[in-house]
Formats: sequence, structure tokens, C-alpha cells
Amino acid sequence: MRVGNVNALSVKYTIKILDPHPFLFKPESSDLGLPTLSKDTGNRQTPRLTTLMFSSQGKVVEADPSFRYGKWVNEK
Repeated sequence: MRVGNVNALSVKYTIKILDPHPFLFKPESSDLGLPTLSKDTGNRQTPRLTTLMFSSQGKVVEADPSFRYGKWVNEK
């Protein structure tokens, strides 16, 4: 999608944490705004949505998770 001189690309991605510290499995990690991992889900986090904005030269201008379009426009 093109907005003025900026191209926008919405993406859905899943973070995989490699070699996590044992602290991330403790509930206290959420007090720091860190994700609490569970032994059931392993190192994968819930999928996230964001929109990447590129200049006409191909450089990333910003990543804006509040701006969505396409099939993810209404997904929370």
C-alpha cells in the first residue's frame, strides 16, 4: 500500500526466544514488562502484527503496530 511517498507493508510475525534465561519462566518477569514463558508453549510468543513504512529509497521509516490494512485490519 502506498501512502504519499511511503510504502506500507503489514506483517504478522512470531518471536522465538533462543536460549532463554530461567528468569523468563517466572511470573516476576512480567513486572518488568517481559513475556512470561511457559514450559507448554516453549520459546514461541504469540503472533504480533505491525506495519513497516518504507521510504521511496527502500529505507525503513518506522514500524507502526497501530496502523494495519489488508487481511489483518480488524485483527486484535
